[in-house]
Amino acid sequence: MPGRRAFLLLAGAALGALFLWLAVRKLDWAAFGTALSHAHPGEIALGVACLLAYYVVKALRWRYLVEPFARASVRELMPAVLAGLAGNFLFPHVGEFARAVLAGRLLKTPPGALLGSIAIERFFDFLALLTIVLAILLPLGGMDDDIRAASYFVAILSAAILAAVVLFVV
Repeated sequence: MPGRRAFLLLAGAALGALFLWLAVRKLDWAAFGTALSHAHPGEIALGVACLLAYYVVKALRWRYLVEPFARASVRELMPAVLAGLAGNFLFPHVGEFARAVLAGRLLKTPPGALLGSIAIERFFDFLALLTIVLAILLPLGGMDDDIRAASYFVAILSAAILAAVVLFVV
């Protein structure tokens, strides 16, 4: 197993190097240097701290969602959460499958159960965004009528789904 682990580490590093090269191959280095020289270290540090806090909160939230069928710490779930986020950068939502499979192996839990917890997590993410739209953006105005109508429709649909989930759980 140590040889396999080293191979996976090297393969992951090579893949990361490839994607990094693809990302920067057409970069205007002079403009990048100028933008970087105008950056404020405190703001960069705050941004990095917020990003790290996001990762920890995401793993903590997921820990509570998987708790009914698997015990895991935030530290144990963090690699799967980060792999899932990385996978989502490549192809949207594919990372969630990777997260479920990786965590399933670690926790010896069926990936289907973990996918269910991820679906619940995504649903609540969606509700949070919808709440922002309905509570903040709509009252401020300036929204297209079609977007406003779609927001109301999705709000009603979400409320119905949430009611069905609550009835199912109760």
